[in-house]
Amino acid sequence: MTNNKLDPNLVTGFIDGEGCFRTSLTKSKDRKIGWKLYLSFQIRLHIRYKDLLVEIKSFFNNIGKIYTRKTNVDYVVRSLDEIT
Repeated sequence: MTNNKLDPNLVTGFIDGEGCFRTSLTKSKDRKIGWKLYLSFQIRLHIRYKDLLVEIKSFFNNIGKIYTRKTNVDYVVRSLDEIT
């Protein structure tokens, strides 16, 4: 169930300004070519905006995870199935 508190246009505009897709390449002995490619979606904000990221996560049916650090909070989706 989607959280209808946030306006979809607000979420779209916010992600356009603050969100990003990231790729990373790491060595992997399990892969034939020796490398593994990771794709993720991320929004990073100051810790004071954690509640907003919790609402955005809820808007997207609670996919992904929220990571809290000293001064930042990240909303990250790493599963390719969830990103698409």
